[in-house]
Amino acid sequence: MDAIITRYMISPSLNKTIPMQTQIAQAIEEAGAQDLRIRSRKALKTHIIQHAQNYGFSLFIHPVYGYDELMVRTRIKHARRYGNEPTTKYLVISRAFVRNLYRIYRKWPELGELFLKTALLHEYKHLHQDIGPKENLDAREHEANAFMIEESGWPGLIVSVWYYTLRRETRLLDRLFGKPPSLDKDEILNRTVNCIEMIYYDIIPPELYDEVAEDVFWLECTFQRHRKR
Repeated sequence: MDAIITRYMISPSLNKTIPMQTQIAQAIEEAGAQDLRIRSRKALKTHIIQHAQNYGFSLFIHPVYGYDELMVRTRIKHARRYGNEPTTKYLVISRAFVRNLYRIYRKWPELGELFLKTALLHEYKHLHQDIGPKENLDAREHEANAFMIEESGWPGLIVSVWYYTLRRETRLLDRLFGKPPSLDKDEILNRTVNCIEMIYYDIIPPELYDEVAEDVFWLECTFQRHRKR
């Protein structure tokens, strides 16, 4: 665990030559969804699968038992190098994830596209991790999160923390009215720090917590002002 943290620890000077919010805005604009029109959850599922194929998930099935989740699997043949039998790994794309992502795409496709690509970087790392008989799930999650941040930079970190802080949970009022309750700045900042401490602890240095929280608040304000398509 310590080796993973040391190797992937984010530097407080990460990409400081360009203002952080400018980096985020540029990354969203360049995400590649300018001409994309996602008009249904079914279309979004197809879009997710197309992206997942680019990240190495090659076999796609719908699970049984009546669940609406998409399940993606692929066979990892290189596992033999570690003395193990080839392993079939699964990526379950939940209904909640599709529902929440669909709302983002409807309002701001470029932001949805950037978040999806960032999330798939996390899953890509899992795809290539060796599963041993004594796997450490926490260590694997830390490694996948660190890889995602290393590959996507500050914009990927912010959109990921933003999603898990403010977009992942769907409350009753959200389901009924399609609009999350308004939060004041202090509550958003506190929630963001709590999210970092739960998901990205030992990866994000404490001295960056406030900066991450401020950028998450900026992104939420920008998202709320964005015109729905």
